[in-house]
Amino acid sequence: TASGGTTFGYEDTGIPPFSLGGGLQLSAFGENELITNQYYLFQTGYIRRLSRLPPFLGDTVSLIGTYEVGKTFFVDKEPRVPMDGILGIVIKTVVGPFEIAGTAGNGKDHKKIFFQLDRVF
Repeated sequence: TASGGTTFGYEDTGIPPFSLGGGLQLSAFGENELITNQYYLFQTGYIRRLSRLPPFLGDTVSLIGTYEVGKTFFVDKEPRVPMDGILGIVIKTVVGPFEIAGTAGNGKDHKKIFFQLDRVF
């Protein structure tokens, strides 16, 4: 995917309107760590099914890999070109997809292990 945003040079916005970090965009960075008036972000990934689960437990077990790279403008923090990689397992259970993954990014202390369960009911 590709995404981006700009204020078209208008800098009197108060708090900058765009943020990257945490969640689904640059997961190795802290939540809203990179706040800016202009950015772009590219994400690519791969999913490989490893096995099937018995029907009463769910559907499949898959390996995922993702690479994200972006550019933030007017941010005084390092790195100027934030990027990270994610490697994890997704299990499609009867209560929803469960993911456990690790992520590492450039810059200081940009490493995490995280998990999430989507759609519980």
